Amino acid sequence: MGSVESRPKLTRTQVEQIEQLYLLEAEDLHRYAHSRSWVRACDAQDLVQITFHEAVGAWEKVEPLGSDERRRWLRQVLRNKAVDLWRVAEAGRSGRRCPRPAPAVRQRDGRARGADDRPDQLLEVDRTDATTSADDRVPGLG
Repeated sequence: MGSVESRPKLTRTQVEQIEQLYLLEAEDLHRYAHSRSWVRACDAQDLVQITFHEAVGAWEKVEPLGSDERRRWLRQVLRNKAVDLWRVAEAGRSGRRCPRPAPAVRQRDGRARGADDRPDQLLEVDRTDATTSADDRVPGLG
């Protein structure tokens, strides 16, 4: 974390907006963190706090967004931070700098799943190229 000097200067109105955003979204973000299969329960609240720390630092970008866009932005940050946390844990367990990639995930039509594909379109996971145990796979983002 940065020092106090690295925090952006916010007006009282901006601080109140962030506080209101926290009151509106923190509980939902906490549930969202718990719903990610690779997030440990003890990390969920930390992820929410880190997410709002990022929001404060990027408030000039976040402030003009509408409520739905802010919610999406917060969830994306939380998901990215959760994956970062998972990668660090995996690297520590395996002794490698980066975990191995996940096996290819196939959709019903046989195409590999892309970042924008919905999880409910998935049919199966192609494990023929899997060289890791289930605990070593990168979690799917959904």
